[in-house]
Amino acid sequence: MFEFRWDTILCHKDKMGKYRKIKIVEGNPNGRNVIIIDDLAMTGGTILECAKLLESKGAKSVSAYVTHAVFPNHSYHSMSKFPFANFWVTDSCPETIEAMSRVGPITNFNVLSLAPAIAKILTSSK
Repeated sequence: MFEFRWDTILCHKDKMGKYRKIKIVEGNPNGRNVIIIDDLAMTGGTILECAKLLESKGAKSVSAYVTHAVFPNHSYHSMSKFPFANFWVTDSCPETIEAMSRVGPITNFNVLSLAPAIAKILTSSK
């Protein structure tokens, strides 16, 4: 079981067709630096809606981390609509990372490589 050492703010998404409604179900972002953690982002719409909600509820800053940033049709450009303090993605979707690198830096994007962690796990299992 994972133990959080920080306060947790839990948001929930209700999806109604192509519309989504985000609500805070636990915690208070007021005056806090918040990181949105998501496993998969397609268009990034849910992350943007969550970031806007957290900001409207008084978050001091909002950052985001996405393990698998697919972002088809260059939808990562929509992340520029919000002033993220940081936006971390892994290199699990290399086509996305390549496309992003060709257009230059977009609103504090940082790419985290999974290769060292995977290599460590693979070599320690011998």
